[in-house]
Amino acid sequence: MSTVLKIDKFGGVEKLTGIDLTNFSLAETNNFRYVVIGDTDEVQTRGFFVGPGDDKKSAIIVDGLITLPSGGNQKRSVSFPPTARQALTGEMYGAFARSEMLFQTTALLDLRNNYFENGVSQAAYNPVVATIGSNVGDPLAFAGHRCAYFPGTPHASAGQAAATLVIPLSINSTYMNHFLISGFMYLSAAQSTNYNPVVVGVVKNITAGTSADAWAVQIDPDTNRLIYSWATTNDLGSGFSRSLYITPGGITLNQWHHWAVAYSNAGGSAEVSSYWNGIRTSSDSGFTGSFRNNENNLVSVGADLEGRYPYTGYLSHLMISGGTATEALRGFAHGVTGPVPDDGGHAGIYTFAFMSMNGPLGYSLFPLDLKNRVVSVCEGDFDGTLYVSGTELETDSVMGLSAFSGVYGGHSSSAGVTGNSYVFGYETGSCLKVSSVENLLDLSGAKEVAKNRLKLSYGVLSNTLLVGFCASPAPMSNLFSTYPAGFSASTFSFSLNASNINALSTISAGVSGSTATFYFPDADGTVHTMSASAITALDKDIKNYFAGVYTEYNSVLSQINGATTEEALSSIPGFTTESFIQELVVFSKNDKSVGGVPPEYKRNLDFKRSEEVSIFGRYTDNKFGRKPRSKGVPSVPSGEA
Repeated sequence: MSTVLKIDKFGGVEKLTGIDLTNFSLAETNNFRYVVIGDTDEVQTRGFFVGPGDDKKSAIIVDGLITLPSGGNQKRSVSFPPTARQALTGEMYGAFARSEMLFQTTALLDLRNNYFENGVSQAAYNPVVATIGSNVGDPLAFAGHRCAYFPGTPHASAGQAAATLVIPLSINSTYMNHFLISGFMYLSAAQSTNYNPVVVGVVKNITAGTSADAWAVQIDPDTNRLIYSWATTNDLGSGFSRSLYITPGGITLNQWHHWAVAYSNAGGSAEVSSYWNGIRTSSDSGFTGSFRNNENNLVSVGADLEGRYPYTGYLSHLMISGGTATEALRGFAHGVTGPVPDDGGHAGIYTFAFMSMNGPLGYSLFPLDLKNRVVSVCEGDFDGTLYVSGTELETDSVMGLSAFSGVYGGHSSSAGVTGNSYVFGYETGSCLKVSSVENLLDLSGAKEVAKNRLKLSYGVLSNTLLVGFCASPAPMSNLFSTYPAGFSASTFSFSLNASNINALSTISAGVSGSTATFYFPDADGTVHTMSASAITALDKDIKNYFAGVYTEYNSVLSQINGATTEEALSSIPGFTTESFIQELVVFSKNDKSVGGVPPEYKRNLDFKRSEEVSIFGRYTDNKFGRKPRSKGVPSVPSGEA
């Protein structure tokens, strides 16, 4: 049985005793947080956090009964430091969820209204955030949870301009040996047959054609098929010189579809491939040159740059990525199939721009996610002020965009960000136009919070489930090196806890040198036949895993201790960059465990995937083959400063 503190958002504390954690159900987690006490002083004072106190800033001090490591109990006042790093005020659209991840970049999709009647612009036909086609059971339903609706105009005329969304960044093919444009689309009605609607492109005047036009995704009105057209750097004329179909046939109405176009120009030749719902539809090769480059031309969405040939329908999760490595193609590397995303996605290492369209419903506010941003966690909205924690500062260069200029390594108002002060929620799509930022922690306080989070992360990584696969053996490469003579299964899992680790070490030492066959169960209870060398190899893998975790832990701890500014602290690789640590510390309405460690570790939001993950990064990192455990309070290392 355990003791649990039930803490409300204003600092009130209720002590719950005699709690069976295996059957303990959290209630009203939007208003309360739960903290386990009574295990060790380390766990209580360093492992978990609560929100701001009555004055929204100070630490909460509670009286707890501490179980000492040496045995016995001692009553002691324990101070829980506040996690909120900054307080943001401003104009709010929608409602943020507690523990939702937030982001702010130095750019926003620019709405340009080109639709006029009698010389007056008409905002009634501007694109807005909407919901459609989010049917239960549809694997692409997430695309319609929040999307952009483009109403076109009331006139089905080729000469009628409409509103368009513009990415305020210049795309330069010089730095892109590989380029990908992809997204989701939904048509509820057939398009106008009077012109070829522009879905997205780098095209200034689709009607006349110019020497600056680079590429465009359009709908062919005669066949209702999606088509990709482009001009290469070798083309001197106006308009496009080549094209191919993206869809195998007409676009089916009233359902979401995924499309992608991959463009590669490497080794003296170029190749373009198109995909529809993950299946390659067309390809073109035998030509040279990248797509035509004009650094002063911008990407427009929903029409050309001046609003011509408007698209009528829905778009979601538009991704533009590029780089010198084939990873920039995100799996659409000109093969017969490509990976259709199954969740919201994010801006990754090769991202030029990611447009989820996940903004506040009914508004023309569309987030533009870049690798130049501040990411944080919503601690709550108290009296109209948004409190955030776990701020991460990323300043990766993006074409035409200066580095993020935040306040103390965190969010900023419009005065500190070039033309933009919008903070968006990844989950709810809510938006705050920030008018002021108050820093709540000085450097010393922020470093203490960072070290505590690091300890919690270490504890979780030391109390997890390791899984190795024959095709991808890490973190059990030594075990699978004995395949198939010593160990013949295609997968193996091992639950990390002191009992299992000690038992494995004892068994490994006892069977060393033996030629006998042994039976060894995995974490799921499946019994495997192993040789002595396989058991010894598994023991080595487990020891190597812990050595790697501890090395990374000490490396990050050293960087935290050495940080001399808040900006430096917020930019530590492996701790702040796309960390899952901040997600563990905060709570959400979906929590089903105690102590801030929910079963799936907070998020379905998969930030890094396989692109760039450190040991203290996302659990999707296969480098260490980790899977989250649903129960148990992690231990933390002792003796660190």
